[in-house]
Amino acid sequence: MLGKVAVKKYNYSEAIKYYLKYCELNPKKSWAYNNLGETYYLNKEYDNAILSLNKSLSISPNDPMVYKIRGLIFIAKKDVDMGCNNLFKALQNGYLEIYGYDLLDIYLKNCEDQ
Repeated sequence: MLGKVAVKKYNYSEAIKYYLKYCELNPKKSWAYNNLGETYYLNKEYDNAILSLNKSLSISPNDPMVYKIRGLIFIAKKDVDMGCNNLFKALQNGYLEIYGYDLLDIYLKNCEDQ
């Protein structure tokens, strides 16, 4: 909860500390690694974000949220092909049904016009 509050206040370094501690105490929670990875992404720490998301993938390999965040990171790193592949994987794994349609706009904007 403290990590989410810190993210809403744009205090990403503080949020990272909270998420790291939570992941240390609960190493089997893939959503915590997703939150950590997303916060690293927001803080432009792309390599740390990918490492966190890889940990999440090892726990829950079919979680579409992991692939969405990975896709955003690769697009931010200007690796659009890899980003679009990850976004497509999120769609294949049921992102729209689970989380909603925000990913569709991201995918169409970054991947369909290529």
